[in-house]
Amino acid sequence: MALPADRATAPAAAHTATYPAILLALSVAFVFAVAIGLFLFTWPIADDFVRAVEGRTHGIFGGVWVEYTTWSCRWAAGFIHFVIAAILPLTRFYGASLMAITLASLAMLSPFIAGVLGLRWRSRTTVLVVAVFAALWWTESPSVNELFFFRAAEVEYQLGWSAAIALAYAACRLDLTAAPVGVVRLAALAVAVFFVSGLHELAASLEVGLFAVVAAAARLADGSWRPAALVGFVAALIGLAVVVVAPGNGAREAAVGAAPALSALVATALAQIARSVALWVIDPKTLAAAGLLIALRARGIIAPRWTERLIAPARWAITGLFAAVLIALYVVPAVALGGAVPARTLAGIHLAFLCGGLIVVSIWAPQAVQILTAWRIDSGRAVRWLLVALAVTLPASRNIVAGLADLRGPAESFHAFMAARDSTLHRLQAAGTTRAVLPVIAKADFPRSYVFHADIRGDDQFWINRWTARYYGLTAIRAAESPAGR
Repeated sequence: MALPADRATAPAAAHTATYPAILLALSVAFVFAVAIGLFLFTWPIADDFVRAVEGRTHGIFGGVWVEYTTWSCRWAAGFIHFVIAAILPLTRFYGASLMAITLASLAMLSPFIAGVLGLRWRSRTTVLVVAVFAALWWTESPSVNELFFFRAAEVEYQLGWSAAIALAYAACRLDLTAAPVGVVRLAALAVAVFFVSGLHELAASLEVGLFAVVAAAARLADGSWRPAALVGFVAALIGLAVVVVAPGNGAREAAVGAAPALSALVATALAQIARSVALWVIDPKTLAAAGLLIALRARGIIAPRWTERLIAPARWAITGLFAAVLIALYVVPAVALGGAVPARTLAGIHLAFLCGGLIVVSIWAPQAVQILTAWRIDSGRAVRWLLVALAVTLPASRNIVAGLADLRGPAESFHAFMAARDSTLHRLQAAGTTRAVLPVIAKADFPRSYVFHADIRGDDQFWINRWTARYYGLTAIRAAESPAGR
């Protein structure tokens, strides 16, 4: 990003602290303001009530065991859910906990982003670059559109995928020169990898693939196997095995139903990847950000040294690996989940696309700079125009446009409706009432939200009804109107 960089990194950065840079900073701040506004109007739904009740009934570790043996293999995700529910009242600090999860994810990714771009991790420049990365991530995240935020999904996908990428990068940089410290760090890496694999089976699969790639790359580059990569790979394999053999998987598969044929699953996944990646690659924000990195490289502001050591075959190999990983990240979930990839998984794949794209653009930037020089393009002017382009396209993205539409009324009315329902249920419970019939918010009032698929229904035996009733200490809850009437 063309804002004041570290002095040791780029003396020329002072010339780029111009109005376009300020405009981009304001644009990123606007994106964050919209995101925070929506966070403030979120409300717990579905699995949130399940985890709150289980944690309250069985305790943190007891709840994890019940989940693992009866429903979800994602024992680490359940642990985080139960800890949050034990510390924070579910309905009071829901949005705050979501923001904390997002900040934790970005904090884990910060060393990776700084390392790829050759920046000092704890620097003002890294904070600004990560802020722009976060804005790109949020403005195109499919889960924002589908779910209107959902803590269970954000823990399992956002946190899990961010941690997997961060740990694989840590294996590349882990210092093992001092034996005692090296052993401790290896043990800590193994524990962290194993825990992250328990956030989601897809996070475990991603870890296995990433550590295998890091190990193979280290072997090809140095002629020796890197202990950190091998330890991480083994820990990821063990973690994947733990989630795959979870007794609760059978119950969940029985509830979800039989999966379509493998050929149909793969065909659906490939069709979906063609649509999504085409949108991400051609997206004006993505193109502007990629061009900005190249222009900053031409100015000497961002000049990672590791890319200079790559030979042409290595560049092509990394580029091909990037494409292969994206395809695998679509096909594997499609087969594992028994259908098309849902938006929550797409959000994780979009994160992998941005991180992998950061690497690919960085390794090809020197060649792109040579082209700019041959064409006699003024890199300073290119930086200014690309800053403006990115600043203009960020607020025009689909999540911002839809988020602004939500903030003009639907989001606030949704929150008010759910808060009123919460007060009603607490009042009924205090009065000794055991059964409640409640209205449901009209879909026309909030047409974009996924909450209508995860709200109470007319059948008081529906699982969301039963767990919501248990959370509020009632015997039964049902909707006043049928789902067809919503």
